[in-house]
Amino acid sequence: MTEGKLLISLDTEIAWGRVGHSDQSQLGALYQKTKEVIRRLIELFDKYDIPVTWAVVGRLVDKRNANDQAIRGMMAEFYPGIEPNEYEGDFYSFPDLMDLLAGSTSKPEVTSHSYSHIVYGDADATLAETDLSEAGEVLKQHQLSPATFIFPRNSIDHLEAVKAAGFSHYRRKGQSWLDRIPGKLRQVSSLLDILLPIAPEVGKASLHQTGLIGVPGGLLFRKSNLGLRKIVPVSALKRKALLGLKKAVRKREIFHLWFHPFNFAYDSENHFKEFEKVLQKADELRKSGELEILTVNRVKIA
Repeated sequence: MTEGKLLISLDTEIAWGRVGHSDQSQLGALYQKTKEVIRRLIELFDKYDIPVTWAVVGRLVDKRNANDQAIRGMMAEFYPGIEPNEYEGDFYSFPDLMDLLAGSTSKPEVTSHSYSHIVYGDADATLAETDLSEAGEVLKQHQLSPATFIFPRNSIDHLEAVKAAGFSHYRRKGQSWLDRIPGKLRQVSSLLDILLPIAPEVGKASLHQTGLIGVPGGLLFRKSNLGLRKIVPVSALKRKALLGLKKAVRKREIFHLWFHPFNFAYDSENHFKEFEKVLQKADELRKSGELEILTVNRVKIA
């Protein structure tokens, strides 16, 4: 590598990430704002000409009728014991999304975050293959080909099936000193990691035995609306992201920043204000020839 690299990927799911969770009904106001958040993010990326990877849950943009019996039967396999009314409605469908992304001037990669947001680490081979097949079908509906696959909840499994479905890249789990911290202490340690001026991990792409290219995970850019991380100011995330950019340039490696558009529905103005500062710095580094900004599917093995 002759310069540092920045990747930004967005796990685009609205309410699909919380199907079956007890807090689902409490998050309606945030889900309601997420579609507007997505529109604002597209405008922001276009403003700075930042190409990013939008990984979209297929069911969110599937042109087929949710009441189709074949679709209903398949969803019952994905979510056994959960009534259909718990994953139907406005928070689970965004038919305009693909047109919005197609109109983006920053040339994003639009790809898959699975079809139904099942957790691949908990799924058997048949269920994973069905989900991948349906994810591919939705990409075809929108004249897209498989490229990057972003695993729901970063639960990485069934890589052979992902490769067989035509995908070329995936996001690996991020590596951190926190991985060495016992479970009970990790939440507090994670809070300290955000608040202290510790640069996030950067890394290189790797070739998996399946032939898939794995890109390093990185910094989750979000202020939580729950738990201890609720006290973290978004400015601390900005500082950490800027340290990540600096480290990527110094080491000539990849810094991968990711989040869910849903995350910006909470404390929206601070999220957008601080995130724009990160994009401004990235644009400056790009113009000076120190940083390349690219979508995940454009990453090559060094």
